[in-house]
Amino acid sequence: EANPFLGCRGIRLYRDHPGLRDTQLRALLRASVQGPLRIMFPMVTTVAEVRALRRRLGELRAEMTAAGIATGALPALGVMLEVPALAFQIAELAEVIDFVSLGSNDLLQYFLAADRGQASLAELARPWQPSFLRFLRLIAREAKGAGLWLGLCGELAAEPLMLPLLVGLGLDEISLAASRVAETKAELGKLSARACRDLLEEACRCPDAPAVAALL
Repeated sequence: EANPFLGCRGIRLYRDHPGLRDTQLRALLRASVQGPLRIMFPMVTTVAEVRALRRRLGELRAEMTAAGIATGALPALGVMLEVPALAFQIAELAEVIDFVSLGSNDLLQYFLAADRGQASLAELARPWQPSFLRFLRLIAREAKGAGLWLGLCGELAAEPLMLPLLVGLGLDEISLAASRVAETKAELGKLSARACRDLLEEACRCPDAPAVAALL
């Protein structure tokens, strides 16, 4: 592909490889007998994609039950929110999923149209761009308003400047490299949720990224 980051990756592969989809979903259903399971679909663009996967998961579970293959309860389903368009479909998504995780690495580069791996664009691709912070705030409000669990994964959680803003968003969970967990927990213990919410609002009013960086 000429541009694989915008190509057939994540669940888009399932369109041409339904056998792969079914093999993976069956394996997850078999594993669900061991305890609660959550399935997160990556690179989702439309609610229809999630509806189709949820329907197929139910069909496979029924087939496995009929064949005498044990499965657990129907797993909780969620999406990795990486495609900006999905942020404007959260109300509809909430009808078919249980949780959302912000895929911060790709979400940032897609939103800013700036390759995060290209050094010459580093200044442009800062996560504390006010427009990106306003976008995250919109997602958080929509997700919480719809009663969805909201987490975050990717390198954004390991950025010290961003930690107060992530608290201000009201996220339920962040994930990061194991080597950073203890340090991040210690930093979280020093923060006030109310102060972080106020800081986020102030950052969103800033005119540009340098102003946000100075504020933080």
